[in-house]
Parts: sequence; structure tokens; C-alpha cells
Amino acid sequence: MPNSITFSVPGLPIAQPRHQVARGRAYIPSGHKIHAYKEIINHIANSHMKEYDRKIFDCPLKADLVFMFERPKSHFKKNGDLSKAGKKFPKKTSKGDIDNLQKSVFDSLNGVMYVDDSQICKAVVSKKWGPENITVVKLTPLYVPDDWIGTLD
Repeated sequence: MPNSITFSVPGLPIAQPRHQVARGRAYIPSGHKIHAYKEIINHIANSHMKEYDRKIFDCPLKADLVFMFERPKSHFKKNGDLSKAGKKFPKKTSKGDIDNLQKSVFDSLNGVMYVDDSQICKAVVSKKWGPENITVVKLTPLYVPDDWIGTLD
């Protein structure tokens, strides 16, 4: 679909952590790796929008997110085949709750690709094993705004 936007974010996907509270104020410590991850997402999204001369979405959206994690060495035998542990976990089920992974991406794209993440009406999210750590993001308008007609090709 030509009006969708797809981009990839290299590196280990990071889940949005719970906020800590001190003196009645909620915060995420400044040294937490989520800040760098969100900054990378934001930078790649901004570059993508500028490179393709895209406008910020102001319509309902569908989001497709794939969080890919490199398999640990313990999932392989010496000959390269999957070990018993590797076969036991064909999908990534360990740390990194899918809703918190999703939240880290959605929050990063606020004001960059869409006005607010409340515009996302449908989401298809998965986390799985892959050859490398990477996040793949695809945003698709659930309708094409009138002022985009003729500009999407």
C-alpha cells in the first residue's frame, strides 16, 4: 500500500519501564537505556519523514510492529542446529512484555509521524527470534486524507 510508512530500527528492542516515584514525582532515571532507544527511533522516523517529504499523520492509523531478537548461543548446538532449548522456545517469550515494547515505539513517534498515539486504532504486534536485534515499524492510514490524493505515488 503506497500510503503506508515502513522503517527499521537496528539494535536491541527496549521495553518501556515503569516510572519510579520520588517526592511525589514520577520519572524514569536519566541513565536508563530506554532514552537512547527512543532517541534512535525518533531520529530514524524524522529522517524518514524528511527524506520522503511526508506530512505528519492526522488520521486513524494501523500499526504493525515486529520486535526481533537475536537467539542466545544456548539455543544452538555446536553444529549450528537448534538445541533442545531452542526448539522449546520457537517464539521469544522472555523479558520484554509486548505491551511495554509497543509503548516505547508509540511514545517515540508522538509528534513525529502522528499527532498523538491515540490515533492508533489497530495494532498487530509480535516479538520473535531472528538473525539480528531489530524493530520494524509500519504505519498505515485507515483512510487516505483528501489532501494526499495524487501525492502518494
